[in-house]
Amino acid sequence: MTDAKQIGLDREARRSVPEWIADAIDYDIAAQTLVIGERLVEKQIAERLGASRGSVREALRLLASRGSVELTPQRGAVVTGYSLDRMADVFAVGGMLMALAARYVARHRNAGSLQRIGERVARVEAMTARGFSPPLDFATALGGVTAAVVVESGNPVIRAEVSAVFNRSVWRAMWEHPCDHLTIERQREEAAFARRLLEAIGDGDADRAEFELRQFQQRLADRVTTELARQRGERPPASAPLGLDSPQIGDQEFDDRLARIEAKLDALCEPSASAMRPPSLAKVR
Repeated sequence: MTDAKQIGLDREARRSVPEWIADAIDYDIAAQTLVIGERLVEKQIAERLGASRGSVREALRLLASRGSVELTPQRGAVVTGYSLDRMADVFAVGGMLMALAARYVARHRNAGSLQRIGERVARVEAMTARGFSPPLDFATALGGVTAAVVVESGNPVIRAEVSAVFNRSVWRAMWEHPCDHLTIERQREEAAFARRLLEAIGDGDADRAEFELRQFQQRLADRVTTELARQRGERPPASAPLGLDSPQIGDQEFDDRLARIEAKLDALCEPSASAMRPPSLAKVR
């Protein structure tokens, strides 16, 4: 998965203390270190983090608004977790944004962009040529390719919105606990994707570039949510709406498409935090 730290850190927004605490808890919820049904005790969290109980209380309210915690009069804050459907939504939004970025790069390609993206692709291909790589290492290198596409798109709206999605705790937790790229065959498959993407951009084929990135994100979403469903003993969610039967997408108006994506983002995401991973609260019980 794409490492948020590779996107370019477009938004180094300063977080408030409650936001920082909320992100720390949210990370462990997404990573399933804090389990569904577990109580979050305000006093214990405050003592561990050296924060005021008021800040912790506000953090728990933020988590309730995100849907990962429920506040009840009887039990206080209880972990409700992230549904697989919501995780699939995160993939869908991120994939739509990255696919648009690929389209921009292909339409406005230049030698410098091709070189920088090509260097990332070569790194991925070199890894597969050497044999199997640890999934996290491979995901980091592959994420470098998609991050380079986003940066080289030159579109500040896309860069900001991709940062908003991939800086979120739920995405960082999924990325740091790989559920994909677990075999050399999968790693070779995605190295081949990276080469196809580079070729499409080099040919100036915006339709093909967008198609390749959407299909990549579709595969990633399907495999990750299927593995998480297996771990949880749940049914996998419906496939994220990213797959396309044909690369003939058509030259639609970018502004309209971005507006639809931003509306989806508003329903899914809180304002972006920084890319710094907060400390684990796994021992807070």
